[in-house]
Parts: sequence; C-alpha cells; structure tokens
Amino acid sequence: MSLDGFLTIFTIFIAIYTVASPVERLRAKFHFTVQVFIAFLSIVLILYFEFFSLVGRPCYLPNDAACAWLTFPRDGSFTPPQAAFLVAFAWIILACGITLFRKPRRNSLTLMRKMVEALLYGHRFPELVDFIQPNLGLIETTAKQQPQPSAARAPLTKRRLLARRSNRIIQSNINAHESATTIVQIILNSDEFRKFLVTERPNILSKFMAIDLIPRFNFSEKALRDLISEKSSRLYEEIEHNQNIGSDFGYRIERENFLLRYLFEDANVSQQLGAWKPVGDFVLNKIRTGTSDGYIAYLNDRPDDFCNEKWRDVVFVGIRYFDIMVNEAMRQNIHDHMWLYYVEKFVRELEIIYDTSSTNVDIEDEFPTRSAYLLYEAFDVMCGWVENIKHLPENALHATIPKEDLRSSGAIPIEAAVAIGQAMATVARSDRIDDRFASYLHNRVLSCLDALSREGPQGRVRSHLIREIVNESCHRGDQGRNRLRRLLSDSDHILQSRLTDYATALD
Repeated sequence: MSLDGFLTIFTIFIAIYTVASPVERLRAKFHFTVQVFIAFLSIVLILYFEFFSLVGRPCYLPNDAACAWLTFPRDGSFTPPQAAFLVAFAWIILACGITLFRKPRRNSLTLMRKMVEALLYGHRFPELVDFIQPNLGLIETTAKQQPQPSAARAPLTKRRLLARRSNRIIQSNINAHESATTIVQIILNSDEFRKFLVTERPNILSKFMAIDLIPRFNFSEKALRDLISEKSSRLYEEIEHNQNIGSDFGYRIERENFLLRYLFEDANVSQQLGAWKPVGDFVLNKIRTGTSDGYIAYLNDRPDDFCNEKWRDVVFVGIRYFDIMVNEAMRQNIHDHMWLYYVEKFVRELEIIYDTSSTNVDIEDEFPTRSAYLLYEAFDVMCGWVENIKHLPENALHATIPKEDLRSSGAIPIEAAVAIGQAMATVARSDRIDDRFASYLHNRVLSCLDALSREGPQGRVRSHLIREIVNESCHRGDQGRNRLRRLLSDSDHILQSRLTDYATALD
C-alpha cells in the first residue's frame, strides 16, 4: 500500500464519520478508548509494513515452520504493502463493527447521562429518542440495582489491596446507579419530552411508560391525560380502529394498536398504572367546564352525523376506553373493578347539562341530542358488563358470586350492577330527561335483566341489580319509585311478564 493508499484510509474514515447519523456519532463516543487503541495498533502495523525494508528484522526462531508464518515469501507472492492494506481493511471493518454492534455497558452510563442532558436541554428530541431507546433496558436494570457502599480504607496489606480494588468496583457501580437514576428522572419528568413522544413518537411511548421505576407512574398519568385531551392523538385513532368483537365478549385488541396492547393485553399493567384516573378525570372535567368552550352547547345540539363524529368526542372515546379496560380485566381474572364507576359519574354529569329545549332539537328522535346518544352508550356499556357473566367460565374470578354479602366479592358484574342502580336512579329522579327518552334508557336496563337467568350466579346478579335500582331510586322519596313504575308500565307487555321480580320489588 502506497502513501496515497494510506491517506485514502484516513479519507474513508472521515467520510464514514461525516455521513453517519448524529446518533451513530454519539454512540461512537462510548467506545472511544477501544477505538483509540485499535487505531494506534493499526497505524503502527501499517507504518511497520510500509517501511519494512528499513525496519524489518529476520526471524531468529529455531523452528523453520514458525518462521515461515512470520516472514514474507521470497518469491514476492505476498508483500509488506499488501499486508499493510489488509491491516487497514481489518481496521475499518473492526472500527465500524464496534460502533454498530458493541453495546454500552454500565461504565458508559456517566457519559450517557451527559449526552442525554445535552440532547434534552437542547430540545433535540428526535436524536434523544433514537439514542436512548436501545439502552432503556440497561438504564432500567442499573437504576433498579442498589449497590452496597464501599468499605473504609485500611493499611495496604495484600488483603487490603484486594479490598481497595473491590471498593473501586463498588464505587463504579454506585456512579452507574446514580447516572441511570438521573437519566430516568430527567426524561420522565420532562413535560416537553413527554409531549413530543405523545404527538410525534406515540409508537414508542409505551416503552417509556414500561420503565419499571417510580417516575413511570407520574409520567404515564400525564401521558394518558395528554392522549385523551388531544382528539388527533394515537389513542383516539386506536380506539376507533379497535371495534372487532372478541371471541367471547369485549373486543379483540388488534396487533397494530400498540398503546391498547400495552395497557390492556396484560390488564395488570393498567391496574398498576391506575389507567382509569387520568382518562376518567379529564372526561368529567371536560363536561363540567364545557360551558366556556361551547362543548355543552355541542352536546345539546342535534346528533347529525354523530355516528362518525363520535370517534373524536372525548366522552364517547372515554366510555369506549373503559369498556375495553373493564372487559379485559374480567377476561383476565384481574381482582379489581378498574373503577368502572367513572362511567356512572359520566351519566350524572351528562344529566346535569342535559337540555332539549332548543328549537333545533326534535325530542321524538331516537337520540334527540348528542348527550342523549352518550347517555345511552354509557348504559349500554354498563349493562354489557353485567350480561358478560353469561360468557365467563364457572371458575372465573368475576363469575364467583357468593349467596350473601355480594358487595365483598369484587366481581365486576356485581360492581357494574351497583353502577347501573346509581345511574338509573339519576335518570328516575331527573327533571331534565323526558319520559320518552327515560323509558328508552330504562328499556335497555330491562333487557339486561331479562338476559339473566334467575338461577345460580346469574340469578344472584339479577337480584342484586334489581335491589340496587330500586334502593338507589327510592332512598330519597317516592319520586324515583313512581317514575320507575310508570316507565315499567310503558314497556313491552311480554317483557313485563318476564320481569315480575322487578315489578314486585318496585311495589
């Protein structure tokens, strides 16, 4: 290899570094010491072979076979310049391979922390995501490990020298742990970085929510609030595209819906994160403050084309979100009702703002207003949770209904029956919801009762649902009871004949 070839090698290295992405250049810094050592060794060998005629030495080993490997053939079939070329070629391959495939280690976390801080505070979020995502496992593992503090120094006996070496290792682990913890805290506590993930990189948002450290809870709560607050977010899109019915009940979570899969494919995740709170609280607050931004006026208007608009409506999407979550908890035997009572609270808030007095509203329509549509959707979802006891195996957690003290069972059908009782009481005592639409909602509850057998676990759920409806509607006087009687008398006579237990309870 000539001097021009030697210079070409350096030109190639400069070109590779120039065309490499900013993230790859950052990763190269992790292996700086190794790269410098390899570069030094390679340059020494290249110069040695280039000037072999001046600095080369004959082989003095007594073994002729060994010397045959350490000297160049006399016939010139393999020359020192060719050896220099092979060294340079191997140098390029090895340097690129180390940069691309050698992963950072614990001792790299201090440098990684400095890089993360520079990218974060410089608002270079795309580079930060690409840089840190492959290293999340190392960061999480190191941050979770609590290194033991180093021992006090002692006289330098042989044993103490070994102890000092051990102490240096422990101190290195402590530094790595502190750096990993700092990385997790600054990225998960950054509002700007979180919003960037929500809007620009929702496909990997779940990987940051899955970091098994305390800051994930606050991060996940805020991320879910961001997702439900933005109608163009990935959450709205996934819920709209997740309408296929499951094999038994609920919904089949599609493979491409990575947010829903992360939250609900293992419902323990949503339980641990309290995934109901940010969504439920935001929906309630949206209704309560809807006067200022015109949302209440929107809900109390005609539901023209609402079948398409509903997928961008915060209340509808919130109801569907709870429906997916509660059904998955029921299917997976998660011992938690997932705070399904939020849906009953939606009914309460929708009743408070319910208004059909606008001249633009036809109260004879199936759904006079958008709020009426949402009220029915809430009742339909809650009734579905009760009816799903028919599809659960007998040994399922949420199908185990004791004969007494049903509320202590924690079974979702029982909890849903309580929610329906409270929601139906809200409707029964309402002066805003007219009898025609109240009867429509009541009929949905009657169909739920009719779907349940009077025997076994279904019978106990049925009796509990009747008891909750009647007790909740009547505990503040006879207004609710009388209205329920009137609504029952207006229902289908065949249905009435199958619900004598409900009529008896009202009487």
